[in-house]
Amino acid sequence: MSRTLVLGPSLGTSADACWGACAALLRDDFDVIVAWELPGHGTSRGPVPEGLTAADLAARVLEQVDGPFLYAGDSVGGQIGLQLLLDAPDRVEGAVLCCTGPKLGDADTWRDRAAQVRASGTAGLVSATAARWFAPGFLEREPERASALLHALRDTDDDGYVAVCGVLAAFDATGRLGEIVAPVVAVAGADDPV
Repeated sequence: MSRTLVLGPSLGTSADACWGACAALLRDDFDVIVAWELPGHGTSRGPVPEGLTAADLAARVLEQVDGPFLYAGDSVGGQIGLQLLLDAPDRVEGAVLCCTGPKLGDADTWRDRAAQVRASGTAGLVSATAARWFAPGFLEREPERASALLHALRDTDDDGYVAVCGVLAAFDATGRLGEIVAPVVAVAGADDPV
């Protein structure tokens, strides 16, 4: 039986910038690795759907993958993993959810971030995001990885970023966590402010 791993990126990153190095290390362990893009992020260009929801993004993932799969997701990618675990329990065999939760921040925080991007674009987020994304010393130890992630943020389509902020503002699976039946590993960093 084919083993498939699906990888979900975080807001403002591309699938390659977020997961490329990990995927390269895991190629021998999986027959298929699918890294999907958020709308307006990475290689996903074109019109961004209005009123985007986590369920919409989960449905897009399910359309890209045949059969059962394992899932790993970071931040909003992790929340989409939760949505997949709830919507398709027969398809998701297990998940690793990184730096995420059933609710991240509050709706006002995400609305404020969306307003900031509307006013000055994703490039205006790069400096503050570097301090939030990377633990002390990471920029010095891994300058190429950090640069790739920050360039992905800068290159993210403003409308795509704003749409995903809307997903984050609306998502709250706190009351449904008990419905999840597949094994889940939750990973958080000591220096992750979320």
